[in-house]
Formats: sequence, structure tokens, C-alpha cells
Amino acid sequence: MARIQRYIGSVIIGLVFSILLFGVFVVGMSSCGTSGARLRPFTERFYKDSGLTADQLKHVQFYIDRDIILYRMIGSNQSTVDQGRIATRGGRKVEEIVIRSGTPGTLVFMPKENRLGISFDADNAGNYLMFGPNPKNNNRYCLLAIEWDRDEGMVSYGPNHWKTPASSAFATLMVNHRNMKNTKYSSQSPEGRVVH
Repeated sequence: MARIQRYIGSVIIGLVFSILLFGVFVVGMSSCGTSGARLRPFTERFYKDSGLTADQLKHVQFYIDRDIILYRMIGSNQSTVDQGRIATRGGRKVEEIVIRSGTPGTLVFMPKENRLGISFDADNAGNYLMFGPNPKNNNRYCLLAIEWDRDEGMVSYGPNHWKTPASSAFATLMVNHRNMKNTKYSSQSPEGRVVH
């Protein structure tokens, strides 16, 4: 009988410990990432409905929904790596930059109404990628390239051109919908002065 009681006691202690450990895990996970933010894709419709101006968009925090990998071949006469790390692709050395899913970015350049230059680089706003509505992805603002082919695309990032896998074509900008709804913007338009 005492053996059974010890067994039941150890099972109960193990169960309580497991529940506590799971609780710690859940709390820890909820404090990671974008602080529990409700992210949604930034779409052409959402942008138009928001009524945000280019200046107001500069105060919106964007995120990326998947990894974007940029790479460029390093010639034999190039001994330094500018921004990324050295990797090997197909037996050749390449400089590689990985922008991880969930990385925050800001608008730094807007050449026209539906093109957003978003920088994910905290040190250099000149390192940005272009995003625009993609009709093949419900008009979500996705990564734009100079050109795409079946396997990869060519994008401009900083002073150089980089290649990126074709899967990057669907890398989508995300925004915290709750924060955007709660943000108050103030705008004034002077009526002008007339001569009396």
C-alpha cells in the first residue's frame, strides 16, 4: 500500500511539474517576437482604406513574413565582404545576407504611390528593398525585383545588385493592425492669406 501511495505521489508531482513547465514555456513564447502583436498582411486595399500619407507611413512599423536571402558572387579579386557573410553555392563563394522572418523595417523611400522602399538595416537606411502590390498574391505588398525568372530574381540592395531565390517573390510586408487602428494622425491645411 505504501508503495502505491509513493507511486501516485511521484506521478502527481511529475504532472504538476509538467504543467508548471508548460506554463513557463507559454509565457516565454508570448513575450518573444513582436510582443504579441496581431500582424496582418499590408495589402493595396488596406493601404488605400487607411488613408495614410507617405509621411505617415514612415511612422508605421513593418515586418517581413518570411526569410529573404540575398546573395552575389564574389570574384577572385574581391577579398572583402561588404555586408553579409561568406557562403558557398555550387562550389563558388558568395556573399550572403539573410533577412529573417519577423525582422522589423521602416519606410525610407517611396518613388511612387504603390512602391515602398523598406529598410531592415539598423545601420544604413540606403540598404532597402522595394515592395509593391502583387496581383498573384491578393495584392499584398511583396518583394519586387528588377527581374524574375524561374529560379531566382535580381534585386537592388544598397549600391549592388543581388540575386534572391524565386520563393522571395512572395515575401510579404506585415503590419500591426491594432497599432495602426489606434494611431492618431493630425493634419492641417492652411486656408491661405488674402490681400485686404
